[in-house]
Amino acid sequence: MGQSVRQGAVGLTLNRHINIDRREFDRFKAILYNCATRGPDTQNRADIPDFRSHLNGRIAYVELVNQVRGRRLRELYERIKWSAAQEHTN
Repeated sequence: MGQSVRQGAVGLTLNRHINIDRREFDRFKAILYNCATRGPDTQNRADIPDFRSHLNGRIAYVELVNQVRGRRLRELYERIKWSAAQEHTN
């Protein structure tokens, strides 16, 4: 494949260096932003039982692949106001 073609595997972009797919990163960043501004319950559309841990795990994955992008997501995550029922996790 040429350099101008996106080279990817398992949701990662492998061109110059390993990175998170841009569209996936943007989607996840939007979810975190909406959680921070509208509340996490508005974004748990798949009804994930432990949504807080789910988000935390996804951020940890991004941090492993790209620390700078992971830090941006972690900052958004820290702005989320969790309800008392959600405080028991993490």
